[in-house]
Amino acid sequence: MDAYLRTCAVATSVRDLIWIVCRPGSISEIALQPENAVLEEDQSDMEIGDGYTPIVGDRSNVVASLWYSPLMLNAYLDCGMHLEFHGIVAYCIERVEEFMVDQGLTQKFERLANTYLIDIQSLRLDWCKMKFLPKKQWLAENELALARIIPFVYGLFFMNLKLPERSNTSIQLEHAIQQMFHSMHVMICILMSPHDLGADEIDQHVKIFLSSCHRYSRSYYKKTDKPFWANTGNFPTLLCLAEQQQGHGPIRWYWEGTSDRFIQKFKRVLTSMRKTTQYFTGKLKLLHKTSTMEWFDAQFHQTKGTGNDEAKIRKARNYYQYPSREDVDS
Repeated sequence: MDAYLRTCAVATSVRDLIWIVCRPGSISEIALQPENAVLEEDQSDMEIGDGYTPIVGDRSNVVASLWYSPLMLNAYLDCGMHLEFHGIVAYCIERVEEFMVDQGLTQKFERLANTYLIDIQSLRLDWCKMKFLPKKQWLAENELALARIIPFVYGLFFMNLKLPERSNTSIQLEHAIQQMFHSMHVMICILMSPHDLGADEIDQHVKIFLSSCHRYSRSYYKKTDKPFWANTGNFPTLLCLAEQQQGHGPIRWYWEGTSDRFIQKFKRVLTSMRKTTQYFTGKLKLLHKTSTMEWFDAQFHQTKGTGNDEAKIRKARNYYQYPSREDVDS
Protein backbone atom coordinates (compact mmCIF):
# COMPACT_ATOMS: atom_id res chain seq x y z
CA MET A 1 0.00 0.00 0.00
CA ASP A 2 2.71 2.42 0.97
CA ALA A 3 4.71 1.63 -2.18
CA TYR A 4 1.68 2.31 -4.38
CA LEU A 5 1.01 5.68 -2.71
CA ARG A 6 4.66 6.64 -3.19
CA THR A 7 4.32 6.04 -6.94
CA CYS A 8 1.33 8.44 -6.88
CA ALA A 9 3.53 11.16 -5.33
CA VAL A 10 1.48 11.17 -2.10
CA ALA A 11 3.25 12.89 0.78
CA THR A 12 4.58 10.79 3.67
CA SER A 13 2.31 12.46 6.22
CA VAL A 14 -0.74 11.77 4.05
CA ARG A 15 0.33 8.13 3.53
CA ASP A 16 0.65 7.61 7.26
CA LEU A 17 -2.76 9.13 7.88
CA ILE A 18 -4.37 6.99 5.18
CA TRP A 19 -2.83 3.89 6.72
CA ILE A 20 -4.12 4.78 10.19
CA VAL A 21 -7.63 5.69 9.02
CA CYS A 22 -8.04 2.59 6.85
CA ARG A 23 -7.04 0.08 9.52
CA PRO A 24 -9.79 -2.11 11.02
CA GLY A 25 -11.62 -0.70 13.97
CA SER A 26 -12.97 2.73 14.71
CA ILE A 27 -10.86 5.85 14.50
CA SER A 28 -11.37 6.51 18.20
CA GLU A 29 -9.91 3.11 19.13
CA ILE A 30 -6.87 3.69 16.95
CA ALA A 31 -6.34 7.14 18.41
CA LEU A 32 -5.98 5.58 21.90
CA GLN A 33 -3.21 3.23 20.76
CA PRO A 34 0.44 4.08 21.45
CA GLU A 35 2.21 5.94 18.66
CA ASN A 36 4.35 2.91 17.73
CA ALA A 37 1.55 0.35 17.99
CA VAL A 38 0.66 0.72 14.33
CA LEU A 39 4.12 -0.32 13.18
CA GLU A 40 4.65 -3.21 15.63
CA GLU A 41 2.20 -5.53 13.86
CA ASP A 42 3.78 -5.27 10.40
CA GLN A 43 7.34 -4.14 9.83
CA SER A 44 7.46 -5.09 6.11
CA ASP A 45 7.53 -1.55 4.73
CA MET A 46 3.93 -1.01 5.83
CA GLU A 47 2.55 -3.35 3.16
CA ILE A 48 -0.97 -4.70 3.31
CA GLY A 49 -1.38 -7.29 6.04
CA ASP A 50 -4.15 -9.70 6.90
CA GLY A 51 -7.36 -7.99 7.86
CA TYR A 52 -6.59 -4.77 6.02
CA THR A 53 -9.85 -2.92 5.34
CA PRO A 54 -9.53 -0.17 2.72
CA ILE A 55 -13.19 0.89 3.04
CA VAL A 56 -14.00 2.18 6.50
CA GLY A 57 -17.32 3.04 8.03
CA ASP A 58 -16.51 6.64 8.83
CA ARG A 59 -15.93 9.00 5.89
CA SER A 60 -12.62 10.83 5.81
CA ASN A 61 -11.29 13.80 3.89
CA VAL A 62 -8.08 11.85 3.31
CA VAL A 63 -9.51 8.77 1.57
CA ALA A 64 -10.82 9.39 -1.95
CA SER A 65 -14.59 8.99 -2.35
CA LEU A 66 -14.01 6.42 -5.10
CA TRP A 67 -12.45 4.09 -2.54
CA TYR A 68 -15.80 3.80 -0.75
CA SER A 69 -17.46 2.35 -3.87
CA PRO A 70 -18.28 -1.38 -3.80
CA LEU A 71 -17.22 -1.61 -7.47
CA MET A 72 -13.77 -2.82 -8.43
CA LEU A 73 -11.49 -0.16 -9.89
CA ASN A 74 -11.13 -2.09 -13.16
CA ALA A 75 -14.86 -1.53 -13.72
CA TYR A 76 -14.16 2.12 -14.49
CA LEU A 77 -13.23 1.96 -18.17
CA ASP A 78 -11.67 4.72 -20.25
CA CYS A 79 -14.09 4.83 -23.18
CA GLY A 80 -13.46 6.21 -26.63
CA MET A 81 -15.94 9.06 -26.83
CA HIS A 82 -14.79 11.14 -23.88
CA LEU A 83 -11.14 10.10 -23.75
CA GLU A 84 -10.14 10.06 -27.42
CA PHE A 85 -12.51 12.44 -29.20
CA HIS A 86 -13.93 14.90 -26.64
CA GLY A 87 -10.61 14.68 -24.81
CA ILE A 88 -7.51 14.16 -26.96
CA VAL A 89 -8.73 15.24 -30.42
CA ALA A 90 -10.63 18.31 -29.19
CA TYR A 91 -7.78 19.44 -26.92
CA CYS A 92 -5.10 19.14 -29.62
CA ILE A 93 -7.24 21.08 -32.07
CA GLU A 94 -7.78 23.84 -29.50
CA ARG A 95 -4.02 24.15 -28.97
CA VAL A 96 -3.38 24.43 -32.71
CA GLU A 97 -6.21 26.96 -32.99
CA GLU A 98 -4.41 29.06 -30.39
CA PHE A 99 -1.26 28.79 -32.53
CA MET A 100 -3.17 29.96 -35.63
CA VAL A 101 -4.68 32.89 -33.75
CA ASP A 102 -1.21 33.96 -32.62
CA GLN A 103 0.03 33.82 -36.21
CA GLY A 104 -3.09 35.49 -37.72
CA LEU A 105 -3.95 32.47 -39.90
CA THR A 106 -7.29 31.39 -38.42
CA GLN A 107 -9.64 32.93 -40.99
CA LYS A 108 -7.49 31.86 -43.94
CA PHE A 109 -7.36 28.28 -42.72
CA GLU A 110 -11.10 28.11 -41.97
CA ARG A 111 -12.02 29.45 -45.42
CA LEU A 112 -9.69 26.96 -47.05
CA ALA A 113 -10.80 23.93 -45.02
CA ASN A 114 -14.54 24.73 -45.09
CA THR A 115 -14.52 24.54 -48.89
CA TYR A 116 -13.95 20.80 -48.55
CA LEU A 117 -15.73 20.19 -45.23
CA ILE A 118 -19.03 21.55 -46.56
CA ASP A 119 -18.79 19.21 -49.53
CA ILE A 120 -18.18 16.26 -47.21
CA GLN A 121 -21.10 17.36 -45.04
CA SER A 122 -23.41 17.47 -48.07
CA LEU A 123 -22.76 13.75 -48.70
CA ARG A 124 -24.54 12.89 -45.40
CA LEU A 125 -22.27 9.96 -44.68
CA ASP A 126 -23.24 7.86 -41.66
CA TRP A 127 -19.59 7.19 -40.86
CA CYS A 128 -18.34 10.77 -41.34
CA LYS A 129 -20.81 13.32 -39.93
CA MET A 130 -18.72 16.38 -40.62
CA LYS A 131 -19.30 19.95 -39.48
CA PHE A 132 -17.50 23.04 -40.68
CA LEU A 133 -15.13 25.27 -38.76
CA PRO A 134 -14.93 26.94 -36.29
CA LYS A 135 -15.77 24.22 -33.77
CA LYS A 136 -18.98 25.08 -31.92
CA GLN A 137 -21.20 22.57 -30.11
CA TRP A 138 -19.60 19.59 -31.80
CA LEU A 139 -20.77 16.11 -30.80
CA ALA A 140 -18.51 13.08 -30.47
CA GLU A 141 -19.56 11.91 -33.93
CA ASN A 142 -18.31 15.22 -35.36
CA GLU A 143 -14.98 14.87 -33.56
CA LEU A 144 -14.73 11.32 -34.90
CA ALA A 145 -15.44 12.54 -38.43
CA LEU A 146 -12.65 15.10 -38.21
CA ALA A 147 -10.28 12.48 -36.78
CA ARG A 148 -10.87 10.35 -39.89
CA ILE A 149 -9.71 13.09 -42.25
CA ILE A 150 -7.44 15.12 -39.98
CA PRO A 151 -4.25 14.49 -42.06
CA PHE A 152 -6.06 15.90 -45.11
CA VAL A 153 -7.54 18.92 -43.28
CA TYR A 154 -4.29 20.08 -41.74
CA GLY A 155 -2.35 19.00 -44.82
CA LEU A 156 -4.22 21.81 -46.58
CA PHE A 157 -2.80 24.20 -44.00
CA PHE A 158 0.82 23.21 -44.55
CA MET A 159 0.54 22.98 -48.35
CA ASN A 160 -1.26 26.28 -48.97
CA LEU A 161 -0.44 28.61 -46.08
CA LYS A 162 2.99 29.84 -45.11
CA LEU A 163 3.98 30.49 -41.52
CA PRO A 164 5.15 34.04 -40.81
CA GLU A 165 8.82 34.35 -40.00
CA ARG A 166 8.94 35.06 -36.28
CA SER A 167 11.09 34.10 -33.35
CA ASN A 168 8.71 31.32 -32.25
CA THR A 169 8.15 29.80 -35.71
CA SER A 170 10.61 27.48 -37.42
CA ILE A 171 10.79 24.46 -39.66
CA GLN A 172 11.11 22.32 -36.51
CA LEU A 173 7.81 23.70 -35.23
CA GLU A 174 6.10 22.92 -38.53
CA HIS A 175 7.39 19.36 -38.42
CA ALA A 176 6.31 19.01 -34.79
CA ILE A 177 2.69 19.92 -35.62
CA GLN A 178 2.68 17.50 -38.55
CA GLN A 179 4.08 14.72 -36.38
CA MET A 180 1.50 15.37 -33.65
CA PHE A 181 -1.48 15.11 -36.01
CA HIS A 182 -0.17 12.16 -37.99
CA SER A 183 0.76 10.19 -34.86
CA MET A 184 -2.64 11.00 -33.33
CA HIS A 185 -4.42 9.78 -36.47
CA VAL A 186 -2.47 6.50 -36.49
CA MET A 187 -3.00 6.01 -32.75
CA ILE A 188 -6.77 6.48 -33.06
CA CYS A 189 -6.91 4.06 -36.00
CA ILE A 190 -5.08 1.48 -33.89
CA LEU A 191 -7.28 2.00 -30.83
CA MET A 192 -10.57 1.95 -32.76
CA SER A 193 -9.60 -1.07 -34.85
CA PRO A 194 -11.97 -4.09 -34.60
CA HIS A 195 -8.91 -6.34 -34.45
CA ASP A 196 -7.47 -7.29 -31.08
CA LEU A 197 -3.97 -5.87 -31.44
CA GLY A 198 -1.18 -6.59 -29.06
CA ALA A 199 -0.66 -4.46 -25.98
CA ASP A 200 2.94 -3.67 -26.98
CA GLU A 201 1.85 -2.21 -30.33
CA ILE A 202 -0.80 -0.02 -28.70
CA ASP A 203 1.63 1.14 -26.03
CA GLN A 204 4.26 2.06 -28.64
CA HIS A 205 1.83 4.15 -30.71
CA VAL A 206 0.57 5.93 -27.59
CA LYS A 207 4.12 6.80 -26.54
CA ILE A 208 4.97 8.06 -30.04
CA PHE A 209 1.94 10.37 -29.91
CA LEU A 210 2.80 11.64 -26.42
CA SER A 211 6.39 12.28 -27.52
CA SER A 212 5.09 14.25 -30.52
CA CYS A 213 2.88 16.35 -28.24
CA HIS A 214 5.84 17.11 -26.00
CA ARG A 215 7.99 17.99 -29.02
CA TYR A 216 5.37 20.49 -30.24
CA SER A 217 5.03 21.97 -26.75
CA ARG A 218 8.78 22.50 -26.44
CA SER A 219 9.06 23.85 -30.01
CA TYR A 220 6.46 26.58 -29.60
CA TYR A 221 5.95 27.45 -25.95
CA LYS A 222 8.52 28.78 -23.53
CA LYS A 223 10.76 26.32 -21.74
CA THR A 224 9.39 27.48 -18.40
CA ASP A 225 5.76 26.94 -19.43
CA LYS A 226 3.95 23.83 -18.34
CA PRO A 227 3.49 21.43 -21.30
CA PHE A 228 -0.05 21.63 -22.64
CA TRP A 229 -0.52 17.87 -22.39
CA ALA A 230 0.11 18.07 -18.62
CA ASN A 231 -2.88 20.36 -18.05
CA THR A 232 -5.34 17.47 -18.33
CA GLY A 233 -5.36 13.86 -17.23
CA ASN A 234 -6.45 12.56 -20.63
CA PHE A 235 -2.95 12.30 -22.08
CA PRO A 236 -1.35 10.21 -19.28
CA THR A 237 -4.51 8.06 -19.21
CA LEU A 238 -3.69 6.87 -22.73
CA LEU A 239 -0.91 4.78 -21.18
CA CYS A 240 -3.56 2.61 -19.48
CA LEU A 241 -5.30 1.62 -22.72
CA ALA A 242 -2.94 -1.21 -23.66
CA GLU A 243 -3.59 -3.08 -20.42
CA GLN A 244 -7.27 -2.19 -20.56
CA GLN A 245 -7.64 -3.69 -24.03
CA GLN A 246 -6.08 -6.92 -22.82
CA GLY A 247 -8.82 -7.31 -20.24
CA HIS A 248 -11.84 -5.81 -22.03
CA GLY A 249 -11.11 -6.02 -25.75
CA PRO A 250 -10.95 -3.25 -28.38
CA ILE A 251 -12.20 0.18 -27.32
CA ARG A 252 -14.70 0.36 -30.17
CA TRP A 253 -16.77 -2.39 -28.53
CA TYR A 254 -17.59 -0.22 -25.51
CA TRP A 255 -18.30 3.01 -27.36
CA GLU A 256 -20.49 5.22 -25.14
CA GLY A 257 -21.37 7.88 -27.72
CA THR A 258 -24.37 6.25 -29.42
CA SER A 259 -26.89 8.61 -27.80
CA ASP A 260 -24.58 11.60 -27.42
CA ARG A 261 -26.94 13.91 -29.31
CA PHE A 262 -29.74 13.23 -26.82
CA ILE A 263 -27.50 14.14 -23.89
CA GLN A 264 -27.37 17.70 -25.20
CA LYS A 265 -30.97 18.22 -24.03
CA PHE A 266 -29.95 17.43 -20.46
CA LYS A 267 -26.83 19.57 -20.64
CA ARG A 268 -28.91 22.68 -21.40
CA VAL A 269 -31.01 22.08 -18.27
CA LEU A 270 -28.38 20.82 -15.82
CA THR A 271 -26.41 24.05 -15.60
CA SER A 272 -25.15 23.13 -12.13
CA MET A 273 -24.71 19.79 -10.43
CA ARG A 274 -26.49 19.67 -7.11
CA LYS A 275 -27.29 16.41 -5.35
CA THR A 276 -30.58 17.19 -3.63
CA THR A 277 -33.72 15.29 -4.56
CA GLN A 278 -35.71 18.50 -4.98
CA TYR A 279 -33.19 19.78 -7.54
CA PHE A 280 -33.42 16.72 -9.78
CA THR A 281 -37.21 16.56 -9.36
CA GLY A 282 -37.55 20.11 -10.64
CA LYS A 283 -35.22 19.48 -13.58
CA LEU A 284 -37.07 16.32 -14.59
CA LYS A 285 -40.40 18.18 -14.49
CA LEU A 286 -38.90 20.89 -16.70
CA LEU A 287 -37.60 18.30 -19.18
CA HIS A 288 -41.00 16.60 -19.25
CA LYS A 289 -42.82 19.87 -19.92
CA THR A 290 -40.33 20.82 -22.63
CA SER A 291 -40.60 17.42 -24.35
CA THR A 292 -44.39 17.56 -24.18
CA MET A 293 -44.54 21.01 -25.77
CA GLU A 294 -42.12 19.91 -28.50
CA TRP A 295 -44.37 16.91 -29.23
CA PHE A 296 -47.47 19.16 -29.40
CA ASP A 297 -45.59 21.51 -31.74
CA ALA A 298 -44.63 18.63 -34.03
CA GLN A 299 -48.19 17.31 -34.09
CA PHE A 300 -49.54 20.78 -34.85
CA HIS A 301 -47.27 21.20 -37.87
CA GLN A 302 -48.11 17.72 -39.18
CA THR A 303 -51.88 18.26 -39.08
CA LYS A 304 -51.87 21.92 -40.12
CA GLY A 305 -53.68 22.71 -43.38
CA THR A 306 -56.29 20.89 -45.45
CA GLY A 307 -56.38 18.30 -48.21
CA ASN A 308 -53.07 16.65 -49.03
CA ASP A 309 -51.10 19.14 -46.95
CA GLU A 310 -50.89 16.49 -44.23
CA ALA A 311 -48.46 14.56 -46.41
CA LYS A 312 -45.99 17.45 -46.34
CA ILE A 313 -44.29 16.37 -43.16
CA ARG A 314 -41.24 18.24 -41.99
CA LYS A 315 -38.49 15.68 -41.40
CA ALA A 316 -35.57 15.94 -39.02
CA ARG A 317 -33.07 16.18 -41.88
CA ASN A 318 -34.52 19.42 -43.23
CA TYR A 319 -36.45 18.21 -46.25
CA TYR A 320 -40.10 17.61 -47.20
CA GLN A 321 -41.40 14.22 -48.23
CA TYR A 322 -44.11 14.03 -50.89
CA PRO A 323 -46.08 10.83 -51.64
CA SER A 324 -45.97 11.22 -55.43
CA ARG A 325 -44.55 13.24 -58.35
CA GLU A 326 -47.96 14.86 -58.94
CA ASP A 327 -47.88 16.39 -55.45
CA VAL A 328 -44.47 17.86 -56.18
CA ASP A 329 -45.69 19.43 -59.45
CA SER A 330 -48.79 20.85 -57.78
